[in-house]
Amino acid sequence: MTARTLARHHSLTELTPDLICKEAGQPPDRFRVVWPDQIGFERELLAELLDEVRDTVAKNISGMPPGISRLKLAIEAYLEANRARPTVRALALKLQTDPAGSAVLRSRIAGFTLMMDIELQALNWPHPAAVARLFTAATLEIAYAEHEAGCVMPDLRTTLFHHFDARRG
Repeated sequence: MTARTLARHHSLTELTPDLICKEAGQPPDRFRVVWPDQIGFERELLAELLDEVRDTVAKNISGMPPGISRLKLAIEAYLEANRARPTVRALALKLQTDPAGSAVLRSRIAGFTLMMDIELQALNWPHPAAVARLFTAATLEIAYAEHEAGCVMPDLRTTLFHHFDARRG
């Protein structure tokens, strides 16, 4: 999808139907033929961008044995993939009150939480499902804070990772 590529270099407000059609080599009215409503387009774009984030995380940790290092790498990959796609945060904020958009977000967050739960179970961590929810919430908050700040926030990442390291202790 051309829009997915453009979303890496343009803000949500810049990502207009005209720009998308121009980059795709299509006439301007083609957008409305494919996407009769803007909100449907934005839902689909959010889903595709979040799937890219998930795929990036999976690629980064594939072949690694379960463990703290793999869990940390998954979180780092998630945060970096989100930073590389600032439109994800803008779409998430815009669509959080849209029932279908909210469902996309909940689905992807549930997937990340499940991945974390499975990792924590493999480590025999106490209460892995509950801890996975808490670590997922912290990771999402870090992603949000980094988006707002426009940069990596090492103190937040270090603090989260300290909890993993403390468990080893």
